[in-house]
Amino acid sequence: WAKTDLVSECVDTPHGYGGKRTLPNGQEAPRNPDTGIERDGWRVIGWISSGGYGHHVEMSLAQGYVPSALADETSNDFFEIEILGKRRPARILTEPPFDPSGERMRM
Repeated sequence: WAKTDLVSECVDTPHGYGGKRTLPNGQEAPRNPDTGIERDGWRVIGWISSGGYGHHVEMSLAQGYVPSALADETSNDFFEIEILGKRRPARILTEPPFDPSGERMRM
């Protein structure tokens, strides 16, 4: 999810299979047949391909796809991710969360 008016080239209009999209309050998100799933300025713009908990960095991490027009957006309140039906704040990391300079690898 992203707080944007950009219609994503990553996500097709709703297709009727897969899990229901939910709002932060747990209600099902309404679907707009022209622009996909949206609510109060929030729009589904991409998807997650994998994720899990990074024990060493003590944070949840996910890899996914967002439109290139939004890839440089690093503010903390721009993205949300849906995990097991609940939406959580998310942000793009521009550096690896562990050893970004690669110093540990060179030891």
